[in-house]
Amino acid sequence: MKLDFPPTRSKLFQDKEIARPSSTLASTALAFSRALPFRHLLVIGSMTMTGMLVGCGKAKQPWEVAHPTVGVVKIDGQPLANAQITLVPEDSKVPDTVRPRGFTDNTGSFELSTYGENDGAPVGKYKLLAMRFPVIGTADNPSQGPNDLPPKYSRADTSDVSVEIEAQENDLSSLQLRR
Repeated sequence: MKLDFPPTRSKLFQDKEIARPSSTLASTALAFSRALPFRHLLVIGSMTMTGMLVGCGKAKQPWEVAHPTVGVVKIDGQPLANAQITLVPEDSKVPDTVRPRGFTDNTGSFELSTYGENDGAPVGKYKLLAMRFPVIGTADNPSQGPNDLPPKYSRADTSDVSVEIEAQENDLSSLQLRR
């Protein structure tokens, strides 16, 4: 028993003379228009336009924009070297994942990063966390030691240092920690 299938697209137009478009885009459009009825093209076109309009113009949330932020941290009047600095938002509208952070150099200076390297921090009020894990052991077998800063600076609910980031370049040069 032989099954009869409808003729393929090329067989349908074998005996008809078809104008050949000059560009690839035009040939794609011509082939597409022959493949789908006009009403399908209208539906696809309107869906494409709707998708383009929905994706345009969404304003960023304030916490999605970082502002350049540098600072210096001292502990008992001395530069806090080789410490990790983290800002924890005090505003509950800011997601928990927004945590500007940086590392201090030998002078206690740092530059914050939130979404990219040294991009700064979003506008808002923050608690400052500071932790430092010195390298212990021998040169052949180094390891990370315990945090050698006061424990109150390792948690947002116990840190007594607050900072505010504004929509401008921020300089946090007067951060003082106490043992």
